[in-house]
Amino acid sequence: MGVRGRGAHRQWLLGRAPLVRGRKGEYRRELADLRKQGFVRARVDGEIVELESDIKLTRNVNHDIDAVVDRLVVKPGIEKRLLASLEVALRLAPDDRKSRAVSVPDSA
Repeated sequence: MGVRGRGAHRQWLLGRAPLVRGRKGEYRRELADLRKQGFVRARVDGEIVELESDIKLTRNVNHDIDAVVDRLVVKPGIEKRLLASLEVALRLAPDDRKSRAVSVPDSA
């Protein structure tokens, strides 16, 4: 989960499960499947997008796609939800040894 800042006093974690790494395609079916599974957001090529929006990817360009599993405000008592989010992320991307379920903060 990447640590994010919002204001001076609020930090949150973004739980992600990597689905596509550096591969060409439009991934309409994969994004629709995420929507059907109840996910609301994805990180597509470094940008957080709402899955309800019309996402158009260029077929001949390499893409990176992560499912956004959870967004958590950092505060005491989030341990159970954090564990549940990690389990979901690992279930979505079981073969990815570098799972973004726990990741270093980045700019996107």
